[in-house]
Amino acid sequence: MQRKFIAAPAAAGLLVLPLAGYTAFYLLDHRTSDFGRNHGIAETAVVGVSVGGMIAQRVAVRAPQRVKALVLCSTAVKIGTAEGWAARVAAIRSGGIASIADAILVNWFTPGFRHDRAADYAGWRNMLARMPVEGYIGTCAALRDADLRANAADIAAPTLCVAGEHDGSAPPELVWATADLIAGARFTVMEGAAHIPSVEKPDNLAVLIETHLREDGHG
Repeated sequence: MQRKFIAAPAAAGLLVLPLAGYTAFYLLDHRTSDFGRNHGIAETAVVGVSVGGMIAQRVAVRAPQRVKALVLCSTAVKIGTAEGWAARVAAIRSGGIASIADAILVNWFTPGFRHDRAADYAGWRNMLARMPVEGYIGTCAALRDADLRANAADIAAPTLCVAGEHDGSAPPELVWATADLIAGARFTVMEGAAHIPSVEKPDNLAVLIETHLREDGHG
């Protein structure tokens, strides 16, 4: 089962990122095989991209004994400003997600990806445009309110921070500033990638992750 984030209506007063962190613990505790047998995972390497990277940070702080290695990709301890998220929410309420989809995706994917892999880009655009409005707004609210700067020093797992060279949502300098807050964290920039290198450069990202795990004895 794959779960990218939990999104609740902003009006519900629920904090999305903590909820998603608790869900991650549940999945670790209740992972089941195809035969229904419980195979709880005592420890693991956690990889988080974008919002998932903020969730991964929470998991690493709350359960350091279970997170043996951490990869934070296209993420930071604080993403965006209250004003920026408010403007995005206002635009969505006015015209829907589709009305600003291209403006969002220009930060997610490089011009080369949008041109050379037009069909893939169209699929991602369609996925974004069809997201439940209140769910997306709830995620915006969570990102607006999330500030993990005070917790970064508590991350004990060997950490790799990865930035996309052309990321407009979490630019390299923002990811580097996050790496600087985590003791011993490594930082690298993926050339030719934007906000979602796992889509644009999956093989390159896989090599970075495998190398990080191997160097820390988890490969």
